[in-house]
Amino acid sequence: MQYREYDLDIKAIDEKGIIVCYANTFNYVDKANDETIQGAFKKTIAEHNLKGTMPKMLFNHNRDEPIGKWLSMEEDEYGLKMTGQLILEVQRAREVYALLKGGAINGFSIGYKVKQQVYDRINKVTKLLEIDLGEVSIVPFPCNDQSILTSIKSTFETGEIPRPSLLEKELVNHFGLTKSQALAFMAAGYKGLNTEAPETESETEEHDVVLTETDLDDSAIEKSISQQQQDKLDQLLGLLKAS
Repeated sequence: MQYREYDLDIKAIDEKGIIVCYANTFNYVDKANDETIQGAFKKTIAEHNLKGTMPKMLFNHNRDEPIGKWLSMEEDEYGLKMTGQLILEVQRAREVYALLKGGAINGFSIGYKVKQQVYDRINKVTKLLEIDLGEVSIVPFPCNDQSILTSIKSTFETGEIPRPSLLEKELVNHFGLTKSQALAFMAAGYKGLNTEAPETESETEEHDVVLTETDLDDSAIEKSISQQQQDKLDQLLGLLKAS
């Protein structure tokens, strides 16, 4: 399961806990350079309707903390429109309701599997054509390190290789590295496969990233980053080695 987080686009929320929002918007390139194409959810909607099921409504992806239920979902020209209900007899749901109404939290995250996609090499954008939606969580923040880690790990677990440009962007945006530090970190993964690590951003984007347990070595940059950054990279390395 992959995770993608967004700012919560709430259209309505009433005193009974009924919430209307968009879980995904079409024709928008997100931070991971992914673009969801209209029609991507049609099959998963049909499958849920056939089974009489809906994606789960959780708090922060915690399976032990369901906070309500999604009642309906449909595609329109804007995106995936969902209607759900917070079960206000549940304490966490009451807290989430109050925080949403007060504007104190503004994020949600979808748990999904990509069934079909194409890569636009010219614009460097992955177009998501078919998505299997498993859950939609309300989260405290629209983006956090753990979700990025989980997303990167899930890519390796499915046998896929993350695009170098995407991995570099995540290292810069979410781990606080400079571009040169990100490239140095990525270069450690290249050493087992290439005689020379790519030295420029343009060279990096022409290669595939393959990280193995023996290649995962951050010694090239550990002296130039903060302890907090080092801890985050250690967490990333641990996840990748465990995958």
